Amino acid sequence: MTEIIRNFFSSSLDSLQEEQVRLGRQNGLTAKDVHIYAKPSYNWMMMQEIRLILENETDTRRRRQLIKETVRPQRERMRQLLFPKALTLKEDGIWIGVLVLILLSVILFLRISLMRIRNRPFLNLQEEAVLQEGASFDPAAYVLSHSEGNLTCLTPQIDTGTAGDRVAVYLLAENGEEIIRMMPVHILE
Repeated sequence: MTEIIRNFFSSSLDSLQEEQVRLGRQNGLTAKDVHIYAKPSYNWMMMQEIRLILENETDTRRRRQLIKETVRPQRERMRQLLFPKALTLKEDGIWIGVLVLILLSVILFLRISLMRIRNRPFLNLQEEAVLQEGASFDPAAYVLSHSEGNLTCLTPQIDTGTAGDRVAVYLLAENGEEIIRMMPVHILE
């Protein structure tokens, strides 16, 4: 028995806490029972309350319930000592306000990120243009879709007087970005 008590004392229990361990063992508590309350974080009065519950209550469910009811207020007191502002923040509703602010910040960040992705300039052209010799070339007729921005055909006048292959060059400038696309133009006889 003295060996078990020495094992408990090897932790950082003070003399009043050690006395509760001794009393528990003297009154017939098992080492497992003593482990329940022999914790340096519990003061000697809490240890005494838990020891008395373990010594006097035979129903294990009732034991657990009483021990929880004893330990819970102590944890709340410790929480108040360690974090005195935490409970007042929660009570005043500031805690909820902070959470809402963080959530709104995350939503705003995601929205801005998606807008940047969506607002990338794009320019879609037909794969090629086929014209008869002498027909007029309308550069806008071959643009399928494009983002908002300044769209310019760098080769607005294509010589369609003679058969052959030409290239139409388009430039889209938007938000400081430029896209250049080329489209083959086939002039048939």
